[in-house]
Amino acid sequence: MFQLFKSLFNKRFKSLTLVLWVNTNPDKTETYSFRPIRLFRYYVVSVFLTVFLFAAILYFTPLGSLLFSKQDRLLRHAVTDVSDRVIALQDSLALRDMQLMNIRDVLLNAVDTTFETSTDIYYEPLQSAGTIPHSTTMEVPEFESLTNIDVIYASSYGGSLQFPAMFPLNGTVTRSFDSASRHYGTDIAAPLDSYIRAVADGAVIQSGWGVDYGYSVSVQHSDGYVSVYKHSASIYKVKGDMVLQGDIIGKVGNTGFMSSGPHLHFELWQNGVPQNPARFFNNL
Repeated sequence: MFQLFKSLFNKRFKSLTLVLWVNTNPDKTETYSFRPIRLFRYYVVSVFLTVFLFAAILYFTPLGSLLFSKQDRLLRHAVTDVSDRVIALQDSLALRDMQLMNIRDVLLNAVDTTFETSTDIYYEPLQSAGTIPHSTTMEVPEFESLTNIDVIYASSYGGSLQFPAMFPLNGTVTRSFDSASRHYGTDIAAPLDSYIRAVADGAVIQSGWGVDYGYSVSVQHSDGYVSVYKHSASIYKVKGDMVLQGDIIGKVGNTGFMSSGPHLHFELWQNGVPQNPARFFNNL
């Protein structure tokens, strides 16, 4: 067959005669005269028309959408995924800006924290029979804006703050504080859903979710200290809540893009400067 086409191509400009006959009846023959160049032209034109017709069917009929619907779905899913990531990043940036503003306000001694104080009176235990107990609290109007957490604690609980004194949870330190690599905290590995406890008395100044660190809580303490708990599976405190040392504020999780496994990323700051937790806890 190849030799036939090669011979026709070599003689494409010549006039050829095609003779057809049946083997069982060689006396009956049919002859046709033609030029091979015309056959090649007809072939090219027919191929072009076939391709054009197929493209027109795909473009002007629903058949095209059926053939390319899978690619369209994949493209739409990719666009939707990128859009969701952009929205999540915007939410994370907004949350981070809010956290920075809260910490700045705390460090400037102007915490805009509102909470409902109890009107109950706290009494000292009786020292001896016949002793009249006396109140050790000051009356604080409800929904008062706090400007000095130390004063509120001293007036409400009648005790001095002792900070820090308690490890946030039982676990294994997997990465220590390292300011050179901008790791301003300590990573503590622990089983999933282990309880995270407040290291000292204080007030919650931030509670929420971010893309990088997942669920996190920040607690303002006395003397300008702020403790931060990140990558939680869930959090039990909201902004404005007052916490005591040892109160459960969340559970260990693996939330946030920067988390590589169930652990707590614990940070300790004082007056806006990151502190090495190992200086305050024997466990570290």
